[in-house]
Amino acid sequence: MRTCEIEGCNGKYYAKGLCSRHYYQRPEAKAWRREYQKKYYQRPEVKEKTRKYNQRPEVKERMREYYKKHREEVKAKAREERDRKKYLKYVKLNVAKKEMKECHNAKLEKEIIKFSPKTQKALILDGITLENRMKELKKEG
Repeated sequence: MRTCEIEGCNGKYYAKGLCSRHYYQRPEAKAWRREYQKKYYQRPEVKEKTRKYNQRPEVKERMREYYKKHREEVKAKAREERDRKKYLKYVKLNVAKKEMKECHNAKLEKEIIKFSPKTQKALILDGITLENRMKELKKEG
């Protein structure tokens, strides 16, 4: 029987010389799975199924117990998410609008709109503001 090529692993061969465990740990497999899950969980029938599941009494009770046990963690995570959304909203709405008003070039306006909130955040964290990015784009074209 063919086995996994990873040293110390005797898993049954799955694909590309690896067992299923190691095959799905590859970065490209993780990316593919992440994309699939995003699409899957946005489907209406899946959302409805999840909603029905979460309405079951035993599930509600389990959620309550978890919340009681991990209350501070849950609150901290919710606070972080709320703050992140506020920050992204600020970046996306206020900064981008302000920069777009100053920009008269249609190409540059389209370029600013193309920035996703994640990209905007990354640009700011890297020390590149939208204003600097616009200046770079003006020089280019």
